[in-house]
Amino acid sequence: MSLTLWPCVNFDSRPACEHPAKSATQRSRHFSRPVHRRPCRPQRAKNDDAEDRQLSERLRNAESEAKELRRQLDAARQTAGTATEEPGKQSDAPTQQRRSRIDGADLKREGLFSGRSANWLDESGISSAFRAKGPVEAVATITQDEAAVVKRRLLIGLGLAAGATALALIPTDSLRLSKPSKPLFLYLVPIVRSQELLMDLEDIVGNGRWDELEPAMARIQGSPTNLVQNLRDAAVSLTNGRSKDQAGTVIRQIVDDLDAIDYRQYYSSVKRRGANTGAENQQFADFSVRAVKSVRAHIKEFLALMPASDVSQAREAAQSMQ
Repeated sequence: MSLTLWPCVNFDSRPACEHPAKSATQRSRHFSRPVHRRPCRPQRAKNDDAEDRQLSERLRNAESEAKELRRQLDAARQTAGTATEEPGKQSDAPTQQRRSRIDGADLKREGLFSGRSANWLDESGISSAFRAKGPVEAVATITQDEAAVVKRRLLIGLGLAAGATALALIPTDSLRLSKPSKPLFLYLVPIVRSQELLMDLEDIVGNGRWDELEPAMARIQGSPTNLVQNLRDAAVSLTNGRSKDQAGTVIRQIVDDLDAIDYRQYYSSVKRRGANTGAENQQFADFSVRAVKSVRAHIKEFLALMPASDVSQAREAAQSMQ
């Protein structure tokens, strides 16, 4: 039995070697496959040194990058600080603790037996409380040009308001641009003639001839009588202020009564219902007759305010036109 000798691996400082007694023939005969030998200690140490150098180089690169980033961050902070402060100055004062505001959470509700507390605002602390500067208490300032614009607009607004108030105090008749160009009795002639037309109108509505109502009203309110317009022109000719005011009141009453003569303006249900019963027609006729009589009475009241001589001339002119 032959003893096979394997190659030894020396783990000490000496390099690995084969047994000296073995010949090359024996080694080739007993070794049929390659043997992987472990590297010696000096070779492993060489590899470890290379890895250490690479790791050290990476650490140095990382430290240099971190140092550069810190330098850039300090420069950015310094730039942001100098933007809010004066150039060349750096705030070295310690940060002051923010004082509690009067509306802070440290206030206590006053009770019946609670003593005087420094938290409460008294008369002596009002000025200091209002002088306190908060984040939302900045006062908006305006320039001199803006103040001048505001002042000018304020003066214009006050002037317009004063003008409108003064204009409202002026009587309406005084604002008429055109004054009556004809003598007073000429304005009274159609007013006197309208009394006869009103008598005919009273007969029309009293007998229920509603189809004749609209043409008769057109002759009184429109051409040739123009009752309301002639009443206003005649009232302007009055010189007495009290008589002029009374004439204006009478004219407004006449206008209301003329609108009341046509019952269909007050009884809107008549248009929807069609034919009316006899009792309803009588009710509407009485309503219109009362309105016509009221117009005639107010015209007499109006003529009483006019000068008697002008009224007499108007009556004579109206009789001559028949």
